[in-house]
Amino acid sequence: MKNEGLISIYLSYILYNLSIGIYSGFLPIHLYSLGASLFIVSLLSAVPALITVFATPFWGMISHKIQFRKMFIILGLVAKIFCFIIFILTNIPLNYIISLGFFTIFICALEPNLQSLVTQTSSKAGRASGLLLTSRSIGSSLGAIMGGILFENSSIRINFILGILFSILSIGILVKVKEKHILNREDSKLFEVASYKTIIKDKNLIPIYISNFLYFFGNVIFGTFVSIYLSEIGGSKTLIGLSNSFISIITLISSTPIGILVDKIGRKPILTFGFFCCALFNSFLYFTNDPLITAVIWGIPFHQYITISSMSLISDNTSEKNRAAGLGLLIITPSIGRVVGPILGGLLVDSLTMKGLIPVSALILTLGGLCVLLTIKEKPKIF
Repeated sequence: MKNEGLISIYLSYILYNLSIGIYSGFLPIHLYSLGASLFIVSLLSAVPALITVFATPFWGMISHKIQFRKMFIILGLVAKIFCFIIFILTNIPLNYIISLGFFTIFICALEPNLQSLVTQTSSKAGRASGLLLTSRSIGSSLGAIMGGILFENSSIRINFILGILFSILSIGILVKVKEKHILNREDSKLFEVASYKTIIKDKNLIPIYISNFLYFFGNVIFGTFVSIYLSEIGGSKTLIGLSNSFISIITLISSTPIGILVDKIGRKPILTFGFFCCALFNSFLYFTNDPLITAVIWGIPFHQYITISSMSLISDNTSEKNRAAGLGLLIITPSIGRVVGPILGGLLVDSLTMKGLIPVSALILTLGGLCVLLTIKEKPKIF
């Protein structure tokens, strides 16, 4: 694939993430204003995450057999457009959950195929993947800022309409990209279970997956409601957008240096640092009601410490044959955390209040840090 083609894919991906960032952080507030209970709001995160667990591997396998990546990416973008259309037409909270859940089945086709399209023909797969993550951060941060300003001054339907526009532009750019098909590939089973069996039996890998689950579970149990919480303590929608944008910008800036530290200092120390710092900062939230301080603290992300360290640990402990399956499970485990966390938070919030979920979140993250310290074994570095 020529550089022009790759640039088009990155631009298309920026627009796609722009379409997500422009509304996603504000949809919980919108549903809450329509009279939805906090449990219903929690389903906004839980339902798509549950579907992602099952649908993403399915689309990856189908694409692996058919080898038309661009077609599946466009399918995901078209599904997003239809989802936006329903969002514009409805005022019933449950309809948002149902439509988002249904269309997520098809939206899940986008990510694995986009990653494959970028890396399969690029001579520098690592650099290509890094630029893809950069594109995601740029789109998300711009979308969050723009979405907050728009939602502050007008109806959220404007956000949805712009989401449709950005998705159409993304499709228009992608259509022009010429896809290079891989020919004469060896036939293989649609789903190979041997690698997954090997990984599940490996005692060195299971603690990594458990710790990842605990991180995302602990973080989203409160994070699902953070936009509503900020609004309740006096934060503006623009401030919420800036906080979400801040997360993407810091992730963008810090990911490469963290990767260097993971190689230099070690996987386990950086992973431990990420857990305990996130638990500590979440604890700070309990002792302030200032919306600006809350937004700043929440805007400091730690997921990149967890993700980069965990990916390195999985790579260290798997063979080339099993590595793809190992890293694939590392995508699924956080999704399970994103299912369980919002649902449990939605069930607890009525008795504990939103602020009462903060110490629960900090406790789970602390347990995750202890899990890392006590159960994960890092292979010694070879110089």
